[in-house]
Amino acid sequence: MSLSQLSPGNVGYLNLQQLSTQFEQLQVRSPSPYCSLSSSTLPIILHYNRSLSGITKTVYVGESDSIGIDSPPAGILGIAAEKYLFAHGYQVSATWSIIHAFREANSSQDFTNYLCARGMAMLEAKYIFELISGCAIYLDDDVII
Repeated sequence: MSLSQLSPGNVGYLNLQQLSTQFEQLQVRSPSPYCSLSSSTLPIILHYNRSLSGITKTVYVGESDSIGIDSPPAGILGIAAEKYLFAHGYQVSATWSIIHAFREANSSQDFTNYLCARGMAMLEAKYIFELISGCAIYLDDDVII
């Protein structure tokens, strides 16, 4: 329909006053990058709890979340890998499985296969292997993503 065909008698005609009224009724809120966590209307996710095969629980800011008493000693996997696993909410049992996979694997492929057979995504397993071993198997450092 062309502009010349728009008239009060045509179905496609929009009354400017109606359009203006509808626009005024819209209440669009854009989040402020400076708003505090307590002022948000949606709960803020602190982290997810994960098994090797995926998310098992969502932990929100303000909820208590216990860390297992059977956690592996710090330093076994290296600081980068341990921070990654902690930040992504890996359960203690998953962390022990990753330690076992790394100790028993004869290659990065063995490590990846062990974890993938238990539900972990292949690229994530490769990345975790890199964090632990320091060997680049996932992507070369000069690859642009």
